Amino acid sequence: MSNPFEDINFAAIFFAALVGFALGWLWYSPFLFGKIWCEEAKVKEEDMKKKNKTILLASTFGLTLIAAFILSSFVEIAGASGALSGGIIGLLAGGGFVATAVATNYLFDVKSMKMFFINAGHHVACYVAMGTVLGMMS
Repeated sequence: MSNPFEDINFAAIFFAALVGFALGWLWYSPFLFGKIWCEEAKVKEEDMKKKNKTILLASTFGLTLIAAFILSSFVEIAGASGALSGGIIGLLAGGGFVATAVATNYLFDVKSMKMFFINAGHHVACYVAMGTVLGMMS
């Protein structure tokens, strides 16, 4: 097995994180699921305006960058090259690890299924997008 940290493509990781971050912005925007998410989470627009957007967005990008870094090691270990194989690795990671972990939390939380599908769907879509980028750039 190859060392997944031997030939790190930092440009691919950064670009994948940027794509994942942009997808998250779109996903939770009023254009897609933002309004429904706010209703389900019982979050008011005024509450969101009180948050420090710089810290919130920088932290979100940093966490997405970490996820892209780890996903790049999965792509490397699997020997995935190309958009399709990278996207499949992203689907397996997002659906197999992240969505199932989110689902476990939702079994105990008192949250709606709409909220689950919005949040878990975001993670799966994000990992597929990042895996696609990483596969293309591998």
